[in-house]
Amino acid sequence: MTEVCTQDKERLKHQKTSPPIHDVRKDLLNHLPEKQNNAVCKFCHIIRDAGFSCYIIGGAVRDLLRGKKAEDVDFTTDARPEEVQKIFHSVIPTGIQHGTLMVRLGGFSFEITTFRSEKEYSDSRRPDQVWFSTSLEEDLKRRDFTINSIAYDPLTGELFDPHGGMQDIQKQILQTVGKAEERFYEDGLRPIRACRFAAYLGFDLETKTRSAFNLPSVQQRCSQIAPERLHAELEKGLSSRSASRMIQLMEESGLIFLFYKSNRFTTSKEDLNYIDQLYPASPWFRMAYWRFATGSSSREELEQWAQDIRCSSRQKRDIHFWNQYFHFQKNMYLKMLEEKKDSSWKQQKEFMRQPKVLFQIRYFLSSIKATYRNKTKDFLSQTRYHTKASIPYQELLQIYQNSPLIPTDLKINGNELQKEGISKGYEIGQIIQELLDRTLHDPKLNQKETLLKIAKEWKRKNRIEK
Repeated sequence: MTEVCTQDKERLKHQKTSPPIHDVRKDLLNHLPEKQNNAVCKFCHIIRDAGFSCYIIGGAVRDLLRGKKAEDVDFTTDARPEEVQKIFHSVIPTGIQHGTLMVRLGGFSFEITTFRSEKEYSDSRRPDQVWFSTSLEEDLKRRDFTINSIAYDPLTGELFDPHGGMQDIQKQILQTVGKAEERFYEDGLRPIRACRFAAYLGFDLETKTRSAFNLPSVQQRCSQIAPERLHAELEKGLSSRSASRMIQLMEESGLIFLFYKSNRFTTSKEDLNYIDQLYPASPWFRMAYWRFATGSSSREELEQWAQDIRCSSRQKRDIHFWNQYFHFQKNMYLKMLEEKKDSSWKQQKEFMRQPKVLFQIRYFLSSIKATYRNKTKDFLSQTRYHTKASIPYQELLQIYQNSPLIPTDLKINGNELQKEGISKGYEIGQIIQELLDRTLHDPKLNQKETLLKIAKEWKRKNRIEK
């Protein structure tokens, strides 16, 4: 449990110093929507009017400096948590033991944390001791990366950047505040966050920061983090345009294999590039391709992988079936090669119109619809990003919409078969499956009279008693 070390409030007031100003940018908030801009300024005015300082901090400043809008705007202040609670009406004590509160204002949620210093991270995540401070510079020293250690005063436009974060943003470099080994040892998640930031921002890692990944002390510390935290970082990283950067860094450094204990693998440069081309597909669709590209095909192996990184049941299911989708497309491609078809659209269409190929497509779609039911279109919608597909998304969608794929798509059901005296009990299931198999080969057979005729013929052939 974190220990908060208190100090004499009057003594701290006399310790307040004005940090050096590194730049003035009064236009940064223009990147925010007007309503959010107004709420941010009002928030700061309220705290200033109460006699305290207030700065935007972290990722919001970084993204605003890059000309991007900031989804979440976080603040830092010299006001103690109990003082912030007195200033605002709607306050949620999300992390009050660490000096962090959530304030609701103007339809927005703002996280605000008291200036602090920290000591020791025995659990690889939280500091053992926290000192509340009145020094912005002390607070910035504890940050993970230079690009996240910039403070911005939205009322004056002043930027405070004692660690050169703005320069690193310009150079598109990611490096730690201070020694990388120390920062990574404090919180074992930071190396993985570095990989994720490289993907999200498209930045390169500074040499010493990258080298620290391989230090035994850092790897040991990283291995202690909860798999759920890895899962969250992977989801964010694989949602980024340059997801391949995260994958490559984690494979080369071995960070991913601290959690996945099976065989190591390396993704080829071609496949890494293609993972980026799959943007903005679901992160789990891209993960399915990642594991397909590295040779993972069995359901057991994929489930173990998904379990190791704490995927939900739905995510496990999606990864498995999207992996199957990529294998299906590969098999279709190999069959096209066997028939000496080239990649022209004319020859591709000729290939897809063959009865045996159409059956294989319907058979694959049948397994998908049997699992996803009325969500099958949502599942298939992700495949539109797979531009190398032998069977394109629109073709799959058309066949899905015009073919009987599961028993409920048939124009006859078990009750109707019983009324016709065809069968009863478990035998109905046998007949329904026969009808489905026949219509997967030829959807035109899906007419009630035709299906009834097939059922009667099947009964005579198999000598099923009434």
